[in-house]
Amino acid sequence: MKNLEYKKFIIRTFLFLIPFFIMSAVELALPVNYFSHRFWESINVYNRAGRILLPGPFYPNMKMSMVETGDLGVHTPNEVIKNVEWVTNNDGYRTRLSPNEQYDIVLVGDSLAVGSGLDQKETAAEVLSKSIGKDVYGMGGILMTEFLHSDYLTVHSPKTIVLVQMERDLTDVSNFSTKYTYNFISFSHEIAQKIIHTFHLEKLTDVFVLLDRFLKQNMYHYFRANTQYFFEAKPVIKFDNSPMLFFQGDIANKEVSKQDFNLTVSKIVEVDKVLKEKGIQLIFVPVPNKETIYWDSLPSKTKPHFIPDLVKALNEKGVKAVNTQDQFFKATIKENKTLYHTDDTHWNAEGVKETMKLVSPLIKK
Repeated sequence: MKNLEYKKFIIRTFLFLIPFFIMSAVELALPVNYFSHRFWESINVYNRAGRILLPGPFYPNMKMSMVETGDLGVHTPNEVIKNVEWVTNNDGYRTRLSPNEQYDIVLVGDSLAVGSGLDQKETAAEVLSKSIGKDVYGMGGILMTEFLHSDYLTVHSPKTIVLVQMERDLTDVSNFSTKYTYNFISFSHEIAQKIIHTFHLEKLTDVFVLLDRFLKQNMYHYFRANTQYFFEAKPVIKFDNSPMLFFQGDIANKEVSKQDFNLTVSKIVEVDKVLKEKGIQLIFVPVPNKETIYWDSLPSKTKPHFIPDLVKALNEKGVKAVNTQDQFFKATIKENKTLYHTDDTHWNAEGVKETMKLVSPLIKK
């Protein structure tokens, strides 16, 4: 009797899972971006298995185009259509350049450095490269603390590191720690990558991508989100008659404490010192929150001064840092330029250009 009940349980479980496996098979047979509104959700490495087995933050060796909408405006009347191309290299970074070559200039940082919402040619690394007439290797999607520990820094030893970081993450000093702390995923990733390279298992990359896609279940999340917003409108943060959508609103413009300010300065100075000891120049690029530039559209009407104060303090300590906030105000007010996507958290192509105007002169010729 127990064996019979056990067999029935197995059969029922199998029948219950059949729709799940059919849906997964259908999803894996379709293009990687079929069930998403941005490449970011489509090809970012999502789960533990993928982060251990795949080399970088995105699926490697991708070259695709799609119509995207912003992260704030999707499923709302405020969404704006963008035609974008994404190209990733063997190591899973959004760049056309090979990871095996030597580059004097490397650009690292968060989603701004990746170019979320931007076409490939509009990304910070490609705009800077065109401006200075040199290749710039883009490693967006990696924290500075991870980069300092990476094999890339040890093997290739570039001359200049451009660090791009959004204002709201600047006080998270773990991003700038010079002491790398292993966790299960980072330790397993390092071992797995050594095994893959030693035994030339790179041909299994496509299998690892399929595994990550299977575990990510984009189809499920796509239908859940669409069903949710069919019955209930997606909440947006929007003020007055401005077309801008905001990620945080007034909270983004709260005063940074003196303790957090000093700690951020000390951590970035520490990073600069470590790089200088290796003969590498750091150019620090803090990018204002959208709320900072459009402060007068928010209820509090509070104009932040964190970035100018931070840049001044860093410059006084010998760190090359650029005051993007003043540059953005000038471009926005005097030249009437729009530097952010209206329906997205991130800068647009104009925002990248204005920033690289400040960075280009600091690159050693």
